[in-house]
Amino acid sequence: MVSWAEPKGDETLLDVATGTGFTAFAFAPHVSNVVAMDITPEMIDQAKIIARGQKIANVSFQVGEAEKLPFKDNTFNIVTCRIAAHHFVGIVCFLSEVQRVLVPGGIFLLVDSCSPEDREINRWHNHIEKLRDPSHVTNYLPSAWKGMIEKSGMAIEKIDADLCRTYLSFSDWTRTAGCTEEVKGELLILFRSAPRNVMDAFQVYEENEDIHFSWPLVLIKARK
Repeated sequence: MVSWAEPKGDETLLDVATGTGFTAFAFAPHVSNVVAMDITPEMIDQAKIIARGQKIANVSFQVGEAEKLPFKDNTFNIVTCRIAAHHFVGIVCFLSEVQRVLVPGGIFLLVDSCSPEDREINRWHNHIEKLRDPSHVTNYLPSAWKGMIEKSGMAIEKIDADLCRTYLSFSDWTRTAGCTEEVKGELLILFRSAPRNVMDAFQVYEENEDIHFSWPLVLIKARK
């Protein structure tokens, strides 16, 4: 994301749904200042602790909603959002807000899990993600992201759904979500009965009594 942004060092950056701040902290040495925003105060509290521990001085913190950014028009040179947008209920509102708070010529950088351009695979993907974590909304197809971002008034400059993946194991994936044994059982059945095109798309295999798989990540650079 940093290399795609090509920062010059004088930018003001907003990181939406920052979590504990890892994307914000990655950009901090490369821009003038960063606002790290999340809807969950506890996440912001943890991010502040990490920032103090790493002596990062140019990051400030804000509690706020992605669909209603608490900032004036034309405020930021760069807006980032990493591995979070699949939880947003109002994705159209979010993109409209990003466009609003960016300065003319400002850059929006998005990374999120996605499916290949196949609706059957996409339905399977979203079904198991929602079963594991009810806060999941949608892993959008790359083409859907392109259409929604362009409709918001930003122009796509780069998009890549083959560059990166996130690699997971079933045991960790279900543990971090706090899945019940019943849900784990349902998910196991879905993985083991998945059609071949789904298994190939997500690199599903079993080894050492665990299921391993990966989600593709879509990376997008757009400009206002």
